[in-house]
Amino acid sequence: MTRLTTKLFILFFIASPLLNAQQVKSDFSTWYWLQLKYKASKKWNINAQFQSRFNHNSTDFDKSNFFLSGEYKITKALSAELLGQYTTSYTDNQYTLYSGINYRFNIKFMSLYFRSSIQTKTNHFSSDFNYNNPYSEWRNRLRLSIPFHEDWTFSLSTEPYLNLQKNKVAYFSRVRNIAMLSYNVNEYHSITMFYLVEPTLNAYYSGKNNFVLGFTYQISIPKKAKEWKHFFDVKENKKDKKETKEIYNYL
Repeated sequence: MTRLTTKLFILFFIASPLLNAQQVKSDFSTWYWLQLKYKASKKWNINAQFQSRFNHNSTDFDKSNFFLSGEYKITKALSAELLGQYTTSYTDNQYTLYSGINYRFNIKFMSLYFRSSIQTKTNHFSSDFNYNNPYSEWRNRLRLSIPFHEDWTFSLSTEPYLNLQKNKVAYFSRVRNIAMLSYNVNEYHSITMFYLVEPTLNAYYSGKNNFVLGFTYQISIPKKAKEWKHFFDVKENKKDKKETKEIYNYL
């Protein structure tokens, strides 16, 4: 099971850029994220993120995103999430409402995650449908997460997007493939670097394939006042560490 899953991921990463054989342009971008995570209760996590993107070989500002989300743990393996996002650029603004469920399968020393979600995007809130230009996307992500050396986690994920739009036939617009490496500095600070390959599957949606190098810095906000004295500790007590801490991952 483990070997088969790993082979499927590797095959998909190699094959994805070739899925669209037609002539399309490619662009390299860099994404920079700062995100906050707060454990409100045993069941609830609150997440916030600010993101800046640079495209055209990472030379021009593309857009900035800000989102706020709530995660609810239904069981130890199953969770649900609701997210609202605001995106702004030089040309337009966009609003996104996202909801999804995530299930974790434990496979020996690693974890396999399946996430199914729907996100709806609109440019404006008015009575003019063409002006708002709303559409929805159904996302289904499969992610393999492998912790090692206690503070490190490597993961691979693939996620096809099904575009759902009024008066149009549903079609697969793109597939997002990510290789990610995360490091937990301590209980409250995490750093992630990822490489994203996103080939377009339909020229109507986009005429280019995206290649992205991204960096994320996550801060987990202490819940108790006495925990702040350990906020900048470089090392944590390994005896108190029950499992590898997962960084919040909207990608």
